[in-house]
Amino acid sequence: MAVGLGALMLAPSAMARVCAVSIDSTDQMSFSSREIKVAADCTAVDLTLRHTGKLAVTAMGHNWVLTRSADYQPVAMAGMRMTLADSYLP
Repeated sequence: MAVGLGALMLAPSAMARVCAVSIDSTDQMSFSSREIKVAADCTAVDLTLRHTGKLAVTAMGHNWVLTRSADYQPVAMAGMRMTLADSYLP
């Protein structure tokens, strides 16, 4: 039984490191940070985007999508075809 528990403790999921990052969005269509940096040993990133502006989220709220540079334009165009109900995400 001790061998079984030891194997579980060494499983990759047991070694996962989730790094938390928070970014604020303002009414000026800007973010509180221009870049996101995490430690090299992070296996996942938990990103929190907070609307800190004074205007309503429905008027000036932001969303955020991570893409490869080559995919930016098609993803942005797809988002422009969506609605607030979809959070402007396809």
